[in-house]
Amino acid sequence: MSTFRNAVAMLVLVMGVAGGLTVWAAEPAKTPVPPAQTAATQAPKQFFAIAAEGKELTAQIPFLAARATHFHVYAENGTLVEVLANPYLNLETGTGPAAAAMLAEHGVAVLVAGMVGPKMKDVLVAKKMRFVSRKGNVQGVVDELKKSQ
Repeated sequence: MSTFRNAVAMLVLVMGVAGGLTVWAAEPAKTPVPPAQTAATQAPKQFFAIAAEGKELTAQIPFLAARATHFHVYAENGTLVEVLANPYLNLETGTGPAAAAMLAEHGVAVLVAGMVGPKMKDVLVAKKMRFVSRKGNVQGVVDELKKSQ
């Protein structure tokens, strides 16, 4: 059997040379070398959004996340990234899902509020976001975040 394989291999080799083909010396495909990973590209940043009834650190966390006037977005080390106004407060329906989608677009991985409704929960699950139920004010959650570091 190995003699047969050798004969077939030699035949292909000879046919390739005679026909001007170089089958056995095909140039390897050039694949781009991935860039070296920096600290920023090694792990995606996780942002936390805290639903709030205002822009201040003393703002209370509302019972329903969808009805929050603002979302305070923090990095996982407790550094403020931005405070987002909730542009969906005037919607008759769909406030929760729209707010959850907006937070996902801003890179939020965890939402902190009193509670979320079922439609908002569906979007959070679909976007692979976690929900954490908390009472109190924004400062209390930020202090908790900083302690965990």
